[in-house]
Amino acid sequence: MVPTQERVFKDWRTLPAYTVNDAAKLAGTTAPTVRRWLLGNEIAPVFGKQSGSADQPVEISFLMLTEIVVAVKFRRSKIKLDTIRQAHQFACEFFKVEHPFAFKEFEVLGGHVMHEFSIQNGGPALYRAVDTAGMQPALPMPVLQRVHQLDFANEKTYAARWFLLGREIPVVVDPRFAAGRPSIAGSGIRAKTILTRFFSVGESISALAEDFELDTDVVELIIRNKEALAA
Repeated sequence: MVPTQERVFKDWRTLPAYTVNDAAKLAGTTAPTVRRWLLGNEIAPVFGKQSGSADQPVEISFLMLTEIVVAVKFRRSKIKLDTIRQAHQFACEFFKVEHPFAFKEFEVLGGHVMHEFSIQNGGPALYRAVDTAGMQPALPMPVLQRVHQLDFANEKTYAARWFLLGREIPVVVDPRFAAGRPSIAGSGIRAKTILTRFFSVGESISALAEDFELDTDVVELIIRNKEALAA
């Protein structure tokens, strides 16, 4: 059965927008890793059953991408993949949504949910204590920092944008603009355009900053993160 919340949110965030390679570049991982997480291999898929097979293209929506980039941070916190899969399913049932890692309430209640999961399953902790008594569980810091990069339309909905360099940097992944590729917030200008003009045309950082009305620090950050932003 499709969760109640999910019946409400069949929108642009669920439409196919990214290839496996696109998602891997944006998430900072490898294409085989993304494919394995979505389709499974030795273990079941991390995010439930997905369509596609080893020799067919996988279509990835913005919400799926968002869950991938959050899961990457769990994985880099030394959490086993099967544990992440079980925790994701636990969060699905808790929030009654299909994409809990992309859900607004995960930002606030994620630590509590992962604490409950760890207690019930007796496995490694997917949370951290923020008080000496251990009574206030929170998401692991790398995961929480990633979730803080997500922008939500309201308090009880899914992510609408991802500030992939941090909220203070106006570079977003927004499926409504620039075909969902990294772009300058509010303009729809692709970050790849800036990279092309710097690396291929040879324009200076100061000239690009003036042309796009950006701080030079922002242009420098875009250039330093060229691998992800060239997606």
